Amino acid sequence: KIRTTGGTNCYTAYELARGLIETEYPVGEWNVYVWHFSDGEDFATERTVEELKRLFAIGINMFGYGEIDPDGGHPMGIGSKLMMAFQEALPMQTFSEDDFHGIVGKNDTPFLGVALEKKEHILMALKQFLKKDRWSHDEKRT
Repeated sequence: KIRTTGGTNCYTAYELARGLIETEYPVGEWNVYVWHFSDGEDFATERTVEELKRLFAIGINMFGYGEIDPDGGHPMGIGSKLMMAFQEALPMQTFSEDDFHGIVGKNDTPFLGVALEKKEHILMALKQFLKKDRWSHDEKRT
């Protein structure tokens, strides 16, 4: 068993990602995908959501969030503080395939969040993350 303790402020990583995108990998020249895997703990969810919105504003292709929940303690796999903050702040819909659950952005919100409760979910998550033509602005840049 692994126990989680301590604290996380995810927004700082999102700030760093945005800085790299703006200076090194501008969205006009690169297809930009940001990935975050977590246990769902975040002490500054409001700031994290605001930083995520800034990433969307600069035009990233997709934000992929994988939440590792080996105990399956969240209802439908989507109940952590951070996942719920994303779901409340952004236009989302839930999806479920057998025992694999997550949330996906509606319309042009390029967000995909999945709950990883068992090893078998890793392949299912990768298939969801790499699904073609999920959002309209995923066109290949030249």
